[in-house]
Amino acid sequence: MMDVDGVIAKTVDVFGEAEKATGWLDDPNRLLAGATPRSLLSTPDGREQVLTVLGPIDYGVFS
Repeated sequence: MMDVDGVIAKTVDVFGEAEKATGWLDDPNRLLAGATPRSLLSTPDGREQVLTVLGPIDYGVFS
């Protein structure tokens, strides 16, 4: 399981720059029941949820 820093690094990698990654992490996400991705990073289950949403974005699928 990826730690918090790993999830943040993955997010930066997916978005290509820290500013875009930070925006995504701090914006409420409907796929996360309106929570911000950053708010879920404190638990392993939350990190897994964030990575699950981030995965399709990494492949160019924005939902």
